[in-house]
Formats: sequence, structure tokens, C-alpha cells
Amino acid sequence: MNAASERATDHEPLAREYEGLDRSLSRARADIAEWLQHRGGNDDTVERAVLIASELATNALHATPGAPFTVLLASVSPDHVELTIGNPNVGASIPPRCDWTIDDVLAPQGRGLAIVAALSEDVEVRIANDRVLVTARIRTTPLR
Repeated sequence: MNAASERATDHEPLAREYEGLDRSLSRARADIAEWLQHRGGNDDTVERAVLIASELATNALHATPGAPFTVLLASVSPDHVELTIGNPNVGASIPPRCDWTIDDVLAPQGRGLAIVAALSEDVEVRIANDRVLVTARIRTTPLR
């Protein structure tokens, strides 16, 4: 691969589908970390993105056990990426943003969207094409 083709692929998004199994979480986290590190993301950016992905992918697995989930990670500006996790819509209702609070920090679940919102610049939850898509906009160090 020459330098010109390397630059051309540097801006390619990460777009993957993972099996709907708990063991897929570690592969998704590793792929996200690798994609960001390859583009010069610092440790803080990588750690936040991996935590966000972990929360969202875990939500997807709990909502649709055994169904594949998708990851799309793309640069949207020199200092922002967007991470979208998708899973099949099985009649989900989107909780209003005012419900994304942590009432009990020791609760076994129910904190994911609040954590994602705290670590992101913005979060959007939507239903499109029979899928639930959660997109987190993440501030980064300028990526290559």
C-alpha cells in the first residue's frame, strides 16, 4: 500500500456487524480502539469511545438477545467522531431524555444512556429501517 492509498483509507468509517453474543463486546471494543489509535486518537478519546460503545452494545444485547448489533464509527470533523450502535427494533420505545438520569448508582442496569450522555457531546436515539440506532458524538483530539 502506498502513502496515497493509506491516506484514502484513513477517513474510511469503521462499519461492522457483530454476533449478538456477550463475547462480541470485546471484539467491538478492540476494533473501535484500533480505529481511533490508527488515526491518532489519544488515550482519553479511546477510553471514552470504548466505554460509550460498551454501554450501547450492552444495551443492544439486552434489548435483542442473540440478534446481531452493528457499529458505525466515522470522523465527522477534525475533532469529532460519531459512534452509532444499532440493533433490531422489537417494539422499543425511546425513553425521553429527562429519564436518562441515574436514580440509583448501584442499580444493576438503567444507567447506560446517562453514562453515554455524560461522556458525549450529544446523543441521539432514533428508530429507522426497523432498527434502534443510538448515535454518540464524541469530541476527539484532532485525528489524522
